[in-house]
This record gives sequence, structure tokens and C-alpha cells, in this order.
Amino acid sequence: MRLLLLAFFVLASPSCFASTAQMDGNDMLSKCKPLFDDIMGTPNTSATFSEKLDSTYCAGYIAGVLDVEAAWRRVEGESSKATHYCLPADGIPNEQVLRILKKWLDKNPEKLHLRADFIVHAAILEAFPCKG
Repeated sequence: MRLLLLAFFVLASPSCFASTAQMDGNDMLSKCKPLFDDIMGTPNTSATFSEKLDSTYCAGYIAGVLDVEAAWRRVEGESSKATHYCLPADGIPNEQVLRILKKWLDKNPEKLHLRADFIVHAAILEAFPCKG
């Protein structure tokens, strides 16, 4: 029931209606801040309801980008001309994805204007390139 309520509030949030083309690295830094703070060991225990919703939106957004990549790769298989990343067979924990993403955002401030889906892909690709 809690999950259903959380999903309702996330979908009802005005920030959820922005297309992926409108969300960029700057938006990602802002929306994901509570998550980044938490994995870095400095959780904001006084986060507002809006900040909590943004962090939920961020987590869902990242998961969606990763899911699309996985589906795309399964459909295209070896015929793909796209650049795919290669995650370990047993996957990686969500916290590791967030650390990789935070590191990429911090290391590439000149690229924060880029689309968030591109940034997620670029960060994971840098961390997990396919071998040969």
C-alpha cells in the first residue's frame, strides 16, 4: 500500500511531467541530491516532502534508463551498432550506480547541460565498457 501511495505522489508531482529531453545534468544533480547525500554518508534528515519526491523521481528515472538499455540490447543483440555497456552478470547494487553517476557528474561539470539519459548512459559506459 505504501508503494502504491508513493507511486501516486511521484506521478502527481509536477516535475514528473517533464520529458526526458528537458531533464539535464543540472536537474539530475538537484533531484538526486538527497540520494547522493545519503550514499556519501551525509543524509539530510530534514529533507522536505518535495525533496523526497524528487529523489524518488531520480531513482525511478535512473532505473528506467538502465531498463531501456537492457531491453534495447536484448532486442538488437549482436547486430547493434550502438555503444552498449556491459554490467557484471550478477548486476550492480543501486548504491554503486549512484556513486558512479555522482562521480561522473562531479568530474564533468561542463557537460551538465546534456540530457540526463545520455549522462546515465555515459557514466555507466565509462565504468563498465564491454571488452573486445
